[in-house]
Amino acid sequence: MEQTQNANKDIDVNNNSNQNLEVRKIRNDVPYKRERVVRVIVQMRNGTTSAGTGFFISPDGEILTCAHVISGTELRNLKAIDFKVNNSIPNYEVNDDKQSQHTKFQNYLTQSIISLQVELANGERVMAEIKKIDEDLDVALLKIAKNDLEKLEKNEGTKNGVAKNGTPFFLLNDTYTPEYDESTFFCGFQMTGGYDNPTQYPFSINRAVVSAVPDVVVAGDRHEHIQLNSINLGGKSGAPLFIEGSNTVIGIINGNMNWSGGIPLCIAYATSLQLIKDRTDIL
Repeated sequence: MEQTQNANKDIDVNNNSNQNLEVRKIRNDVPYKRERVVRVIVQMRNGTTSAGTGFFISPDGEILTCAHVISGTELRNLKAIDFKVNNSIPNYEVNDDKQSQHTKFQNYLTQSIISLQVELANGERVMAEIKKIDEDLDVALLKIAKNDLEKLEKNEGTKNGVAKNGTPFFLLNDTYTPEYDESTFFCGFQMTGGYDNPTQYPFSINRAVVSAVPDVVVAGDRHEHIQLNSINLGGKSGAPLFIEGSNTVIGIINGNMNWSGGIPLCIAYATSLQLIKDRTDIL
């Protein structure tokens, strides 16, 4: 009797598979999110390319991403080399305060970056500028260069352009407090086997629950992170984090953590927008 009941349940699920698929598609509205997520591409003077994820937060072409995507490496690595690219960076006192550390970081970026581009959902690449950046919380605010934004709005020399009333963007929730076992969703350009070029990483999605809220160092300085029970490989730094079923951003993915034994667990970590709002002037 039990076997018959289970078989009937399986039949019901199969009969409703198309309906269930449509429900899943609507739940996280991936097409809506994809239109507002961009690939960030930074060409460095040393010949390397840094690429990651970003997302629009205003109709004026403002984009939120991670500071380490822009710098091409994590804060701890830059501190190890004292942010130096060549001898033209001033020598600072050993006991630097945060302002002089930030000045070092800005000098490093000025000397290291050749070009900064964002790739829109339609494949169009446009130039961007750094408006604000905070290396401690590992977050950066970019903006599409004025000339490129004007061209996009006028559909001049572009594949598809953007809406004449500005770039599509996400609403932000900067009061969200993470809760254990809360279902979340994030999306961006995650490193995948067979893709050696980070500018070609495919768009992908992740679903995860909040598993912890540790005070740890990930890619910036030590601060509270949202730990997610999901694999997060390179390329998704800067991806928007949502409560599942919502299109409102609550945080930004800023890296992963690989643990002992050489096993690449790559557990995902994010910074809440509430923390960014409280500690910086970026939002």
